[in-house]
Amino acid sequence: MKKLMKADEAEMDRLKLTKAERAAVVDYKVKKQEEKDKVVAQVALDVADKIKADKLTKAYNDDPELWRSKNSARKAVAFFIEGLFPDSLSTQANLMANYDGRVRELSRPQDTALEHILVEQVAASHTRLQLVSMLCPLNVKTVGLSDYMDRRLEAAGRKFDRDCLTLARIRRLALPVLLLNYAERQQINVGLVSKAPKGKG
Repeated sequence: MKKLMKADEAEMDRLKLTKAERAAVVDYKVKKQEEKDKVVAQVALDVADKIKADKLTKAYNDDPELWRSKNSARKAVAFFIEGLFPDSLSTQANLMANYDGRVRELSRPQDTALEHILVEQVAASHTRLQLVSMLCPLNVKTVGLSDYMDRRLEAAGRKFDRDCLTLARIRRLALPVLLLNYAERQQINVGLVSKAPKGKG
């Protein structure tokens, strides 16, 4: 039997516990101590992980190319797909290839950082629309489930449309605008500017 403090032994003597009861008390105290040790060990691990996370965050902040290379947008899509098809590597590969292809098709060498984010967003929305379409069977047996599937499909379609429209608007703002100035119905000059001044065009 594990060694107890004198106060514990005195209390057990006062309660006139049997040998078996005393052993149960000792086991309980040992178990409680083991649980405390586990908590302390977990806290130590959490602190270590926090220190590592802080160092990693600092490294990312000091070197923007480092976090750009991680491509968190693509990873988010990959995690989503893996969660839906954990046992089908071919399906995962097919959908990720489709996502990567959309990003390549929509990207341009002159894209700004914002445009690149929006391109990834459009590609992700398109992948999501494909997934919802795949998961919505045509022969749904109940009206309620059919209505739910239809609403999910419509929501995915609207999200894709909004993302495409946002990308188109941003790119339209970046296009050159033909500026025409007229005085007494005669053209004075024609020039290209990055954005038309307010009230002219």
